[in-house]
Amino acid sequence: MARTSTSVGMGVTITILGILTFAFFVTTIIFFGQMNSARNDLADYEARMSEWVTPADQQNDQIRVFADLADRENKSAIAYLAESLNESIRLGLGGRGSITELRQASEPLVAGSSRGLVGAVRQRDSQAAQLNTRIREIEASLETAQQALLAERQKVERISQDFSRQLASMEEQVQRTTGEIESYRTGINAAEIDMDQRVERIRTAARDTEAQLQDNIRRLESENLRLQDAMARLQEGRAGDRLMPTDEFALVDGEVTGLNPVENQVFISLGRRDRLRLGMRFQVYADPSIIRPNADGDYPPGKATIEVVSMGETSSAARIIRQSTGNPVARGDVIANPLYDPNKIYTFLVYGLFDINNDGRATAMGRDELQAQIERWGGRITDELTGDVDFLVLGRRPTLPPAPPATAPLAVQQEYIRLSQLVRRYDDLLERAQRTSLPILNQNRLATLLDGR
Repeated sequence: MARTSTSVGMGVTITILGILTFAFFVTTIIFFGQMNSARNDLADYEARMSEWVTPADQQNDQIRVFADLADRENKSAIAYLAESLNESIRLGLGGRGSITELRQASEPLVAGSSRGLVGAVRQRDSQAAQLNTRIREIEASLETAQQALLAERQKVERISQDFSRQLASMEEQVQRTTGEIESYRTGINAAEIDMDQRVERIRTAARDTEAQLQDNIRRLESENLRLQDAMARLQEGRAGDRLMPTDEFALVDGEVTGLNPVENQVFISLGRRDRLRLGMRFQVYADPSIIRPNADGDYPPGKATIEVVSMGETSSAARIIRQSTGNPVARGDVIANPLYDPNKIYTFLVYGLFDINNDGRATAMGRDELQAQIERWGGRITDELTGDVDFLVLGRRPTLPPAPPATAPLAVQQEYIRLSQLVRRYDDLLERAQRTSLPILNQNRLATLLDGR
């Protein structure tokens, strides 16, 4: 019984297992059928999808980014890309169009640029902004220039107005000046006629005066001859009182009594009682016979020149200011100065042109300097050749230009008359001195007698 129950149970179990196995088999067949159908559908889907997205595109990172963005907006990647493409076309073209049209429109912008369309647009925007800024600057400069131009126009207008006023004033002034010039011309013509008449009267008076002066000159020359004869007789009467330069002993004034080589000084036998003066100079000679004039009348210079620096009652000290080499001053040498005489003051008449500065220009001012030099040495100056004159000092004869024509200006004629008078006086003094044997010295001879230079 028990064995039967077990067999029944086993049979039931086997039956159930057979049913289950059949069911599983059926189910498996159905599943495989469905799986094959699904595989076919998937293959068909993948074939259709490959037209839109290839497997390589699915692995592209940029497409994955687009897919994520589409997923966030609950859109498919294709729809998202389509919308993005349409939006880009709209932004690029300003309306509907195709990607080909957008590419054709964008190529001129992005040509030669690696920054893309947006970068090119931004670059264009930057350039446009710069151009706008430059345009504003140019407009501002243009406005400034227009204002400056307006100011210059106003300035030119004011200048033009001022110039017009000045021109009108100058024209008026020119008219007045022209009238005045005409008036002056008339007056000058009248004055010229009057001056010509006055010049003619002056010339006539000058000719009359010159004739009168010539008469006076002839009369004075006759009187002068008479006075010269009288002066010659007087000079012959006082010949013993006059200095005779040809006598060498007459020129010896003293002698050297001592030497002071340390101070470069000598002592002489003249002092206050001999009317000696400080600064007076003497020539030193070894012997009085040396003091003789040559054929030209020049005295030889001494072997030394001394200058009095201190005086005693009967003797004085003098410093040596010039000395010949190899011929020193010795005790017993004689000293001479033609202007020195304790009992007499010599009178000089100086006339002519002198070159005191040795610059080659003999002038009348040199005569004044030479007279002052003679006075410093104790001489006396006179302007008249009388019997008291001991020496006549003549400089260079004044130059007389050719006589001016009668039509020369009055000042030129007066200057010629003045020079003529100077030349006549020079010749007259020379002739009278030679006739009366009065000693005549030139500048060099006088300098030799004074200090041996």
